[in-house]
Amino acid sequence: MVVSPTGALRYWPELSGCAPTIDEQLPLGGEIVHSISRLTAADDKSPVFLVSTSTGVFYAVELLNRLEGDDYITQISITTLSIKDPPITSIAAGIGRRLNTMLFGTSTVKDREFVKVLPTRSQLSRADIMAITRRKVKFISIAERTLLKEVDIANLVAAYRSENLTDVAIVDVDLFRDGLLLLLACKGFESSDQGLLLGRWVCTEHNQRDNDL
Repeated sequence: MVVSPTGALRYWPELSGCAPTIDEQLPLGGEIVHSISRLTAADDKSPVFLVSTSTGVFYAVELLNRLEGDDYITQISITTLSIKDPPITSIAAGIGRRLNTMLFGTSTVKDREFVKVLPTRSQLSRADIMAITRRKVKFISIAERTLLKEVDIANLVAAYRSENLTDVAIVDVDLFRDGLLLLLACKGFESSDQGLLLGRWVCTEHNQRDNDL
């Protein structure tokens, strides 16, 4: 299956042979497609794909096979996924979230744009994917349609580095062994020059360990 930036989906039932392709259109409403990834196992008879847009809208694309006579007919089902924010677990957390908005304002469109969407590898994790923006790593459960947790990359760097670094942003990220390999851009308080930081972060939505930033 492939998808164009404007949301045109095309599925090939087989790469060899004369089986016709199946085409559908995602209801993007002006969004731009960022990535497509498979959520189910390779041998699943009704595979489900996850399509994400650049500003954080998700679509579940499922291939449904039904028997008509002696032939299987494949149809594409598209569901827009609404991802809920993590619940506020305390009064202090709710006040902190509102104060953060009052002091720093709401995030810009650029800060909400995805750098990458990656699958989680841990079998113990409730999260299906990690959605990475310039400033945050978000652990999302597609099954529960919930944002389980988000980690601010500046706070993470501050916890493991003694230097005073500002304007920390994720430039690129990829899966590495049992964690993430992060390329970060940052500035120091004593210099206005932009620098790069390469770090490894072993993480789950519950904790982080064995980090080398």
